Amino acid sequence: MAAVFGNSPLRTMMENISIMLKLLWKQEDAFPWNYVKPFGYFYTITFPFALIGLFLTIPLKSSGEKKSRQWFVLAWMIASIAIGTIHPTNLTRLNFIFTPILFCIALFILELDKRIKYSLTTSILALSIGFVLFTQAYHGEEYQKRASAVFNSGIIPATNFATEKKQVLDLFH
Repeated sequence: MAAVFGNSPLRTMMENISIMLKLLWKQEDAFPWNYVKPFGYFYTITFPFALIGLFLTIPLKSSGEKKSRQWFVLAWMIASIAIGTIHPTNLTRLNFIFTPILFCIALFILELDKRIKYSLTTSILALSIGFVLFTQAYHGEEYQKRASAVFNSGIIPATNFATEKKQVLDLFH
């Protein structure tokens, strides 16, 4: 339930903020199918990059179009945090913050490239290697075992599950 409708909204909002920050930092929740170990929802190393990128969205010295882009990403991030403050989150409910986090990571990498030669190439290479490793872990035995314990993977297990449920069969008679 939203914090504003509870008995002690300020305490509930503080608890929601704590849950949200813990999820963002640890990148895992109580639902093992929501994340892939050891990668989290993004590669764990990228969260500090997102924080630096968030700082870069504050339009201090910018002007014109760049300033409006910065305000847009900053407003998106603030709105996402506000939603997470009002309503308790898990990784599935927190997905509205993922896109602005990606923008913040990209802002950081692009800013880093302005200051350090070849950092964009290095970042793309490192993230690509991370993607390959993530894909291997996602399709690997450990994650598939965790996910299949909760979800019916494939048409045959799903059909068998559905036919075991009498109320489902009653819908077709």
